[in-house]
Amino acid sequence: MSSRPVLRELVRLGLPLSHPGPAWLVAGLALGVYLMTMARGLTFYDSPELALVARELGVGHPIGQPVHTLLGAAFSRLPGLSPVTGLTAMSALFGALSALPMWSLSERLVPPGAWRGARVIRGAAVLGVLLSAVAWEPATRVEVYTLGSFLACWSVAFAGDVAERLAAGERAIPRVVGLGVALGAAAATHAILAAGAGLACVPLLWNGDGWRRRALRAVSVTGGGLLGLTTYVYVPLASRDPHRFAWGGVHDMASFRAYLSGADYAHNQGIEGSGWLAHLGDIVGWWASHGALPVALVGAGAWFGLGRRTRGLRWAFLPVPFVHVGFVAANVVFHPDVPDYRGYYLPTLVLAGARVAALAAKLALEGGRHRAYGVALGIVPLLAILVSPAHLGGPRTGAPSLAERMARGALREAPRNGILVAEADHWVAPLLYVQEVDGVRPDVVLVPWGLASSSWYWAHLRARHPSLRDFALRGPGGRAGRIGRLLEAHPERAVQLESWDMAMRLGRRPCGVGWLLHAGPGCAPPDPGEASAAVSAGGPYQGESLEVAAALGAARGEAAWRLGQGRGAAEAWVAGLPASGVGPRLPEGLPERTRPLGGPLPPWTRHRPIHDPARNLALTGLLLRELGRPREALAFVDAARSSGLPGAEQARALVQR
Repeated sequence: MSSRPVLRELVRLGLPLSHPGPAWLVAGLALGVYLMTMARGLTFYDSPELALVARELGVGHPIGQPVHTLLGAAFSRLPGLSPVTGLTAMSALFGALSALPMWSLSERLVPPGAWRGARVIRGAAVLGVLLSAVAWEPATRVEVYTLGSFLACWSVAFAGDVAERLAAGERAIPRVVGLGVALGAAAATHAILAAGAGLACVPLLWNGDGWRRRALRAVSVTGGGLLGLTTYVYVPLASRDPHRFAWGGVHDMASFRAYLSGADYAHNQGIEGSGWLAHLGDIVGWWASHGALPVALVGAGAWFGLGRRTRGLRWAFLPVPFVHVGFVAANVVFHPDVPDYRGYYLPTLVLAGARVAALAAKLALEGGRHRAYGVALGIVPLLAILVSPAHLGGPRTGAPSLAERMARGALREAPRNGILVAEADHWVAPLLYVQEVDGVRPDVVLVPWGLASSSWYWAHLRARHPSLRDFALRGPGGRAGRIGRLLEAHPERAVQLESWDMAMRLGRRPCGVGWLLHAGPGCAPPDPGEASAAVSAGGPYQGESLEVAAALGAARGEAAWRLGQGRGAAEAWVAGLPASGVGPRLPEGLPERTRPLGGPLPPWTRHRPIHDPARNLALTGLLLRELGRPREALAFVDAARSSGLPGAEQARALVQR
């Protein structure tokens, strides 16, 4: 008998829920959709790095996510699943579990009534939020955001219950400590998401009573928070083994402070006020184009009519959007389509969805004509799916994904004991994962350009490649100088480089193009068509995968053109684009050779998170003109012009000469 209260708490996840069954049903439906549409392999941005550190128990980028790493270590070892699949399922699980704090907050704002139809209306609103493009994005790839958002929103819902108990005269200090632990765990998953939730909890715990009790609560929640943050002890412990990928090489208090300060990303902060407002306007436009803005607006409107009966809850919702959305707008390097930003928006959307669900239930329970208004409000979140439904059309990536094709292809074609230098994130993170987790070509020395300034990575590299000769890490030339000294110390090793520009910075003349550019002693030029065919076979692409395919083609196409490889350059420029519905297909019978490109390429492009595919189309048009195919060249240039590419008119004029 004594186990029943514990079981009830587990079913409710410790939250006040009058009807946990419908909440779990909605969570189950969302989880089913996430599992059916989630990535089947590696994706881009931070996902490969997070998967790498979870699998080998390393340390991710500052300011760290030890809770995700430790929990992810278990999910990456689920029997019958690949590490990436297990970790993506973990994202899906915690994304779906957000239904419970959303439902709990909704019931706290508007208690359930006798009419059962109100539960259906509440459930429709909650499900609509979870299936929107904002919530779907981080729930279907390896990421920290669903776990961080779940802990943050759970903390706000739990804090509302604690406030009610304190108002009723209960001694709820153990629950206050538990709230602090949850906030500390959230901070050890994603500090920004936890900061918004922590500020949301302040009016709930600070409302009413005297200063002495408020001070006791503050001490209790702070103590619990420090307890939750003890997971950060993992960071220096994991950093002791140089064979692990442990960002920052934390070995003393100075390096620990530097790691926690996030100094590696300081260059992306400090935007001026006008820029911040412009970014905020772009974010609002993005929310509108993806159907999430009505949820935010109705949720904001509900602020005026809900929450008055609950201690502090009316004010608890305010800090979250200011912290989370405001932080995104403060990024200097910014584009509203960056997928990671949706993870920052997730708590804002969940809390707005709770208010929408509550207001819809309130109107429905009033009966009469208000019931129809409640039904209409309840389906507002579902309308987001009608506005932006593409994400529910099927798995976001196949298996193998483009990230895996690239990394495996580049490593497999690498000369034995070669040195591979990559700069772009879409190259570096997949290469690290495929080499260190999957064990593909451990003989290749992988040098990420951005990490070349970090002594901890060189220690990691030496641990993995003890045959490397000593060379001076300190010296002139910055990263290029340091990498150049590595190459000079190993003149017998062939080199792979990401781009022609990188080759020129390092003073290496490429001899051929495969997945990457090849240079060095005994250089055997690969066939550029093999990589182009592999990229095309993996399509169609969308989102970041489409942009990465275009970026990969841009680097390979430019290098092949500069080497006079006419057909290979054309195939590289458009690899994967026609299969994705971008531009026409190449004509048959293109000549093998062409006059090598000598000068700089035109700067025509638009601001995109990774790369603009339309740029590839325009430059392919110029290349086809050089290859003696002016009619087909016009087709490519016109496709770029129809997409709005700046400079497309100039390209058309050049082709028509």
